[in-house]
Amino acid sequence: MTNSPRQVRIDEDDLQLMENIKANRPNYHHEKDLKAVALKRGLRLLAAEATLDGPGQYGGLNKRQLARELRQMILPILDFLAEANELPAIVAASGNSVDMPAAETLVSVLSTPAPIQPEPINYERNMQDLRGVMTSLDDDDDDDDE
Repeated sequence: MTNSPRQVRIDEDDLQLMENIKANRPNYHHEKDLKAVALKRGLRLLAAEATLDGPGQYGGLNKRQLARELRQMILPILDFLAEANELPAIVAASGNSVDMPAAETLVSVLSTPAPIQPEPINYERNMQDLRGVMTSLDDDDDDDDE
């Protein structure tokens, strides 16, 4: 982690917002903690918008990892928007089922962990492991003959 002496100008409204958040979130003991989280989350949102092909696409982050991080960030946002009846039409209309409102469907889908990709099969390593097992079985058979 790099500490930078650079300073960012923050307007009065944002300063007041930070103070209000700190008062409501005891895990942000210091202003710098809150700024660090805000910067990290904000940069990931901006990285998702950096979609042009070439260097710097997705801020240089792996697309799959960025998607996983954003997925964790978006769930509380969707909950908030649903409670405020302010979900965008595209979200409100997605996954609409008879038994479950669209927002709950979307949140439940997003809450489900991404499937774990199976490890590629390494046939050479598997054959070496199998040879080792067979050798040890042969050794056991030899012991039985004595």
